[in-house]
Amino acid sequence: MIAPQVCPYCSHRLLRHIGSKGLYWRCGHCREELTSLSTSLESHIRGKQTLLEATAALESPILQAIS
Repeated sequence: MIAPQVCPYCSHRLLRHIGSKGLYWRCGHCREELTSLSTSLESHIRGKQTLLEATAALESPILQAIS
């Protein structure tokens, strides 16, 4: 069984939500919204992959022109 997530502000249980900004946790007591660490990491990794793909797409024609 997975342990319930606890709000770092008030120590009440967090509820998992999904919205336009993706998955996030929300405290029903103090109403704070917290992004999931795994969601944040996935978003960060996707951003890096996109940057690497864009860099490779730009480098390819330059390298072909040089050779």
